[in-house]
Amino acid sequence: MKPVADAINAYRQPGDVVVSYDTLFYDLPPYIGDKVLVVNNAAEFAFGMTQEDISSHMTDTAHFLDLRNRPEHMFMAIRPNDFAKWEMNGAPQHMCIIKRTRQAIGIANYKVADAEGRVLCDPWYNVGDKAPATSGAAQ
Repeated sequence: MKPVADAINAYRQPGDVVVSYDTLFYDLPPYIGDKVLVVNNAAEFAFGMTQEDISSHMTDTAHFLDLRNRPEHMFMAIRPNDFAKWEMNGAPQHMCIIKRTRQAIGIANYKVADAEGRVLCDPWYNVGDKAPATSGAAQ
């Protein structure tokens, strides 16, 4: 997970949401130094829900889609097989692939660009939806 987290950290700014889709990548929060919003996997938090309110760590697909389509920057980690299902169904929108490994794919909801303005997406889905980022500075 570290290569995906490193790619996210290179472009993430304070306040940007980081999502773990359909699973909790347990090593993602320590690598990004922040909490992760888990989409569609309340089972990860079954015990925690009996101890305290952890609703701020979970969400469903409808809220995720809203987050993904907002102008604010959002990052996501997803398993390659789950992303492949999205591709087969034509679902990826507003997505910039910033890192691929065998275990996870790192995605941004905007066109990530380096300091010279070169778009770093591999690929970008729905070209033209959002303007490229202006800064490629690492955190």
